[in-house]
Amino acid sequence: MPTYAGYMMRPKDQLAWLRREHPEIEADEHNIPINGPLYARLRKFGLLDVFTVLPVMIPQKPGTILDHECLEDMGIMFARRIRLTGKPAWLPPREIPGSVSDTKAGIILKRLGFNVSSWAIVYQPMDDPVSSHYVSCPIRSDA
Repeated sequence: MPTYAGYMMRPKDQLAWLRREHPEIEADEHNIPINGPLYARLRKFGLLDVFTVLPVMIPQKPGTILDHECLEDMGIMFARRIRLTGKPAWLPPREIPGSVSDTKAGIILKRLGFNVSSWAIVYQPMDDPVSSHYVSCPIRSDA
């Protein structure tokens, strides 16, 4: 039951980036062959060690029925933090002195032309990935 934290790129943004950067590659809403060009861009700028890139189901509103085979609901997560086991976990962005902090990592992605979300935390159950959901900040009760 992994929880991923990082920056998410929706399918429409993947398609727009691919058409802008690689117009020679045939792509449409049902076929977005982005992996090769995306990894090439990250490799070119030495960012393969900064992000773990993986597919995630985009969380939907409760009650939404999704098709398990529908690629339109599949996003790409540029993960900075991953928790592979347990319940959904709040994974806030880290500020690490002398390193690429999590917030700077998002700025770098945007400078490279990727239209990514702000910091997002997604819990994706292994047994039913289409029931993924966002993890929100826990409410503290310091009273």
